[in-house]
Amino acid sequence: MERQLISSKFEKLCVKAAAEQLTEKERALLDVWMSGSEENAAYYSQIQSVWQAARPPEFVPEKSAEAAWLRMEAVLNRPRTSRKSGLQALLERMAAFFAAGMRPGLRPVMIGALLVIVAVGSWRIVAFNAGPGSDSVISTKNRQKTEMTLVDGSVVTLNFGSTLKYADNFGRDSREVHLDGEAYFSIVHNGLPFTVITRNARTTVLGTEFSVKSRGSSTRVIVREGRVRLEAADTRTAAADNVILTADQMSEIVGAAAPEEPVQVDAEEMLGWLDGRLVFLQTPLPEVLEDLEHAYDVRFVLADTTLENRTLTAVFEQTSFETVLSAICLTMGVQYDSHENVYEIRE
Repeated sequence: MERQLISSKFEKLCVKAAAEQLTEKERALLDVWMSGSEENAAYYSQIQSVWQAARPPEFVPEKSAEAAWLRMEAVLNRPRTSRKSGLQALLERMAAFFAAGMRPGLRPVMIGALLVIVAVGSWRIVAFNAGPGSDSVISTKNRQKTEMTLVDGSVVTLNFGSTLKYADNFGRDSREVHLDGEAYFSIVHNGLPFTVITRNARTTVLGTEFSVKSRGSSTRVIVREGRVRLEAADTRTAAADNVILTADQMSEIVGAAAPEEPVQVDAEEMLGWLDGRLVFLQTPLPEVLEDLEHAYDVRFVLADTTLENRTLTAVFEQTSFETVLSAICLTMGVQYDSHENVYEIRE
């Protein structure tokens, strides 16, 4: 069952029911919803099972705050002995955290916080370290976005069909992540540089908000606020071959070339994908089609290579694939044929 098909409203009601915090009105609403389909009833049962497995044990007072902290660290770093769903793993780790030296009077507050985390679990992930000697990898499929909070408090939003990877020591000695795809970063300033590495570029900041898009052999950076340094991934590149971007500026590195000079853009408009929009600014047709593949989970074939140099400038609000494709074809003077979810673009 795909969790994104369950609305956040009923996710919250399911979790509140598991925690025995429903009002009479909410219970009646939940009963009606569960009777609506077998899928709804199965989802409710899943939440009940996960909640029971993740319930914090009865409170045992610790002798000191230090002892409580050490106990929590031991639980969080304990190797897992079986594979579990992301939701169940998150619940159990949060439950262990709450149980580590929590005063009884704080438990209702912490359970309330857990309800919020679970309710938005299909969208927001708390990204803990994966354990000694391993990397953490977060990926999204086509038509899927994910937001996560890293251990340093920085927040990352992954766009469709993207992957973020970082080492187990992230946040301690360094803050370095590897990106394939597109992501938006809201970085917490803690004195350590935060570096995003793609196939051909390095983007370094201390604390700011920006996006990085890496598809194929190009990397594009857009800054919403703060300052960002963009340079080629090859560390032998001369110091002069880097640019500093500030708010509402964009730069791109294509292949092994030096970064382009920053240009002024409307960052809010260019980052429309965060709100579900498709935004193209003089975008080559192959890149347009690749974005559509990730957004709608389809496949394109470009029948004529001479079309690769055509560009598109347009903004599409949340709408159907057919509407978007028809508008693009009309604007760019091309046509398409389709067969089994494969679309051939031709003159």
